Amino acid sequence: MLTNDRIVLKILKNNRKRPLSAYDVLDKFLRIKRVQPATVYRSLRNLLDQNLVLRLNVSKKYIVSSEPRNENEVSTIVLCKNCNEYEEININKNKMSLAYNILDLQNFDLNNFSVEIISKCKKC
Repeated sequence: MLTNDRIVLKILKNNRKRPLSAYDVLDKFLRIKRVQPATVYRSLRNLLDQNLVLRLNVSKKYIVSSEPRNENEVSTIVLCKNCNEYEEININKNKMSLAYNILDLQNFDLNNFSVEIISKCKKC
């Protein structure tokens, strides 16, 4: 039997081209099993802690992390403002000028940060 975390991860993997909100995940989860919204939020938090999913700050939606990141990489999400299709790339933070400047900040822990770029995909 799948755990709640695995069900949430499977739902996100099955929708790999488009980010999903927590309520989108809940709607799909309810087709499998009756749960409360807090269950989905708990699973999303667990998956975030394991770096298996990423939360997009602009849209407050979730995606599956495409690759395991190491400590020198910055996850960069490029999101289409029209259709919400996205791509994730991991950039070495020592070679990324923005990250290089951010690393000089004194008051923030930057061990695990991401960058979101809002643009328009080639189809749109």
